[in-house]
Amino acid sequence: MQIRKLETWQELLDADRLIATAFLHPWDEEAARGQRVAEAEGRRERTDEVWGDFDELGCMRTAISTKRMDVAFHYGFVPAGEFDMVGSLPEYRGAGNVRAMFGQVLRDFRARGDVFALLIPFSFAFYRKFGFEVCARNLEQRIPIGQLSPFRCECAVRQVSSAEDVPALRSLYEAFALGRNLMPRRGDADWAWHGSGEFGERGWFTRDKRRYTYLFGEGEPGSGEVSTPHGYLKFFFETGAAGPFIGTMRVEDMVYDSPATLRSILGFIYGMRAKLVDVVVECELVVDLALLVPEVEKVQSKVGGHFMARTMDVARVLQAMGYPREAGRFSVWVGDDFLPENTGRYDVTFADGRATAVDFSTGVSSDAADLVVDVRTFTQLAVGLIDLRAAELRESTAVNANRGTLERIFVRKPVCIG
Repeated sequence: MQIRKLETWQELLDADRLIATAFLHPWDEEAARGQRVAEAEGRRERTDEVWGDFDELGCMRTAISTKRMDVAFHYGFVPAGEFDMVGSLPEYRGAGNVRAMFGQVLRDFRARGDVFALLIPFSFAFYRKFGFEVCARNLEQRIPIGQLSPFRCECAVRQVSSAEDVPALRSLYEAFALGRNLMPRRGDADWAWHGSGEFGERGWFTRDKRRYTYLFGEGEPGSGEVSTPHGYLKFFFETGAAGPFIGTMRVEDMVYDSPATLRSILGFIYGMRAKLVDVVVECELVVDLALLVPEVEKVQSKVGGHFMARTMDVARVLQAMGYPREAGRFSVWVGDDFLPENTGRYDVTFADGRATAVDFSTGVSSDAADLVVDVRTFTQLAVGLIDLRAAELRESTAVNANRGTLERIFVRKPVCIG
């Protein structure tokens, strides 16, 4: 078995073909060849890193495509690696090739300083074997338009129609993301201006939709002039059963810097009620818009967007976390079967909202730590998807001492995949 990072356009094309075969996915070889050649010649930026596993005859059996990104974590951005595509040819499955590749790729992530690894799973049980756990669950809500009647738009509003607005949108998004753990910092391609009000890359489900973006902020309501931006709304329209002129607004981005701006955005949506039956909004699990409307039972809610993450370096995570302002200390023992270099006790001292020291000890009994968790539970606690009481429901978790401090540190926080 030989595992290595792929560099030539031919090997990258072979990996693209392998992944398409593994997923039984339609694939345009000529288009893929053109992209890989353009990347090799510098005419197109390459955004992925691809790894291949080869047998003794040099045949590629498994390929993993990864991407580098920054994600929000406790009001800062930290580096992370995302597993974009993981594919193994059917005839080679069951031999441990994926497990071996994950071991090497994860250690590469750790060595270069990544704090988290992320992926969207085909099977939660499969990736838990590698230390991943569910860490983001978005709430999708379908709200009948009449339920937004209590809201009024008190901001100035202007439709985005110029590249000059894009820096303001980007700044608003990054400030919004900082308060939501694991939300990605978007790259230049996501903000590239294409004219006619269009910016950013289109997703699979919006490739044929007309998108609209409106900017909200200070200024005279109804004037069409926004002096200081405070939020924006990006959406597309879907026709409904009543015909082509009335249907659903599907929100792609709803970014705001205060509750007042959010209320104005909801009021703006209500102002479009002649066109809309309802609006579909997706947000982090801790924001339940149904609790803001007159008839909560009329809002259809479902949890989706399951995303898995794992901690790459426990000490780096503890160093980057936010803490109470008053000084304190605690210890946590973390077990990591897949990356045993994480296993051990961590003694954390904090003051003024940040860690002042993180000391790591190996060969120490877990009984000597205030908190005992495995790496999967630790990741959920660190990002704030669960709190200490929820973690205790796991048989692998034990609180031995210092409960008051632990309960103040490990609390629920906004987590959003963006």
